[in-house]
Amino acid sequence: MRRQKQNSPEEITPQRIALRSSRIACLLGTVALLLVAAGTTISYFAMMAGNGRHRKLLLLFSVSNEWNIPAFFSAFLLFFAFLLLLFITIAAKKRKTASFQYWAILAFGFLIMAIDELCSLHEKLIPPMRTMLGNGPYGFFFFSWVIVAIPAVFILILLFIKFWWRLPVRTRLTFLIAAFVYLGGCLGFELIGGYYLEKHGFLNMTFCFLEAIEESLEMGGAIIFIWGLLNTIEGNYQEEIRSLAGFIKRKTQNLIVSGR
Repeated sequence: MRRQKQNSPEEITPQRIALRSSRIACLLGTVALLLVAAGTTISYFAMMAGNGRHRKLLLLFSVSNEWNIPAFFSAFLLFFAFLLLLFITIAAKKRKTASFQYWAILAFGFLIMAIDELCSLHEKLIPPMRTMLGNGPYGFFFFSWVIVAIPAVFILILLFIKFWWRLPVRTRLTFLIAAFVYLGGCLGFELIGGYYLEKHGFLNMTFCFLEAIEESLEMGGAIIFIWGLLNTIEGNYQEEIRSLAGFIKRKTQNLIVSGR
């Protein structure tokens, strides 16, 4: 009988760990869509009623408010992106990859963005910028923090253009689309919304729809970026994924044993 050749331990290929990036992105996208739809619908009925009847629901779901469910979800998306960027940064540093510094800057930036999403730190720039502009009308610069944000974006583009160009084509395109979508919301529709708000106020459905589009684009851009990061990790950092999975498994087993 012919003996079947057995592979040595060195020849055994480790099983590839799939991160299910598309499923995660679809789940996050569904939640974002439901939250925006709920906030817009509640805003509509609140304006139709006009008696404060839906005030509690409006505070919970309006995409215009802070410290509510949509705001926490937006902050969660940015923090999730921060964790993924932090993972890539640590892995790239261990491999002594020259680009790890760019990943580290991105990770720090997304952490600040997540905090800002909850605390609205950028809005503290509005009073000094309006003082600089004068008494108004402010037009597209009604939300005057964009005066600082727009040049900051161009500076970041100049700093990251070489790093971005060296990424794989698919990753490069994904990150570009994510940036366009996100910036189209947080800057593009912020300019449009500010212009409309100054002329017509916020107690109308047009402004509510502008806010809904803005938040949809911000959430959508963040989700596209998360999808790209998950694909990057799955395609390039399998060894680090297995190491992290093993660490989590050991810690979980220790907790179970100690809890008995």
